[in-house]
Amino acid sequence: MISTASELAGWLAEMSGDRERVFDDWRASGCGMAMLPAGTSWDAVRFSEASGYRAYVDLLHAVGPIGPMLWDSRCRQVYFLTSPGWSDLLRSAKVRVVSRGGWLAVPDPRRHVGRFAWILGSPEKRLTCPGRLYLSAVQARSAAPGDGECPSGTAGCVSPWVSVATRYQMKRIF
Repeated sequence: MISTASELAGWLAEMSGDRERVFDDWRASGCGMAMLPAGTSWDAVRFSEASGYRAYVDLLHAVGPIGPMLWDSRCRQVYFLTSPGWSDLLRSAKVRVVSRGGWLAVPDPRRHVGRFAWILGSPEKRLTCPGRLYLSAVQARSAAPGDGECPSGTAGCVSPWVSVATRYQMKRIF
């Protein structure tokens, strides 16, 4: 069960295949980041912030766990961790997939790392189902334009992720 930042850190390090290197990188890095290889234990599926929010809400109504998500508040993107091997299907939904041969810069969940926040969708030590994520991505793309997005050029617009934690009791870890 993943319910704390330390549990998430341990799980991510185990999934990398080199637990000690990940913890060493997090300690040695001045910015608290480590590079984790994608494509063996997990793939990372990147959404725009608004599309990711809509996909998350759709996943809430589906059966199955939602794996850890990484929110980049500055670039306004969210990454869902999913089972590897589905990259072609997911790319057909017009989302970016970091898979075999790719790397993801991952902040240490145990410390505040500026613009990044880990979000736990469900406490199980499982990844988001790629087939269900694909359906949610398609649904998010067909949502009404501007649904959950800031009007173009609007300064200081609040991210939909800021309020979703309260509305859906989502756990945010810094």
